[in-house]
This record gives sequence, structure tokens and C-alpha cells, in this order.
Amino acid sequence: MNKKDALYRSTRTLATELTNTQKILNKLDAITAMLATLHNDLALSIYHLDEVEKYLNIFTIISKKAAELNEVVKAEGAMKTDT
Repeated sequence: MNKKDALYRSTRTLATELTNTQKILNKLDAITAMLATLHNDLALSIYHLDEVEKYLNIFTIISKKAAELNEVVKAEGAMKTDT
């Protein structure tokens, strides 16, 4: 092998590629564990929120449902002013 060919030789070996693959797999495992923790924390928070809503006799709504309720109230108000 001459000097010119040596310049273009890849420094990646099978061991290096396995190490890189293992690093990626380790990072994916860490991300999976983090997502599982976040999912469990969120599920617990939702459970607690449901319990508080039951205890205080309140409820939460999404913005679409709030807009629908506001329209109903406006319609009822308009009906009262018409009579």
C-alpha cells in the first residue's frame, strides 16, 4: 500500500461501529425510560385532577366546549331580551 492510498483509508472499524451503535441504543433506552416516567407522572396528575374535580364538584372543559357553552348562553340571553 502506498502513501496515497493510506490517506483515503477509513478509520471506522467494526469495533468502532459497534461502539457507536451501542451508544445510540443506550441513548434510545434512556429516552424510552424518560418517556415512560413522563407518561406515568402525567397519568397520576390526571388521576389527581379528576379526584379534585369530584371533591370540589367542578369540571374542566376544552376550549371548543367552552365556545359552545358561551354560544348557548348568548342564545339564551338573546331569547330573554326578545320577550
